[in-house]
Amino acid sequence: FLKAAELYPPEESVSVSMAAGTAFTPYLQNMVCRACSKYDKINVKVFPIENRFFGPSITVSGLITGRDLIDTLKGKELGDRLIITRNMIRRDELDFLDDVTLKQASEELGVPIVASAQDGFATWDALLGDFNEQNVNSDATGKSGEETEYYRYNQNE
Repeated sequence: FLKAAELYPPEESVSVSMAAGTAFTPYLQNMVCRACSKYDKINVKVFPIENRFFGPSITVSGLITGRDLIDTLKGKELGDRLIITRNMIRRDELDFLDDVTLKQASEELGVPIVASAQDGFATWDALLGDFNEQNVNSDATGKSGEETEYYRYNQNE
């Protein structure tokens, strides 16, 4: 993430939010703070999502439900989009473990939701607005199709 931030500084102002499980939130917050202190064009809020569905002892992002995400973030200023890690959603259905779809969560929160790969470069790209449209507010009406990823760092592959 920090290497991507160094290689690809923001060209425009960015205001986004990121959500993570409570275990990863301090680490993510540290990375984001380091990038924000380097670039004044970036405004990122990091939100820890407490797992109410499985209980607060479950602190990983992969077991966060759509309802927990919505309940935690409803009414908060989220910026232009919300970035979550792709492991929060089921790969083929593009919905959360409680069957809430990305589209439903996005509508309730009032912002697009980007499900980013668990990769620092992919997360930086999502922050800047370069992401795979397939993983934004997709409805769970079928298979997600062939995975095609585009990030600035691997565009020649």
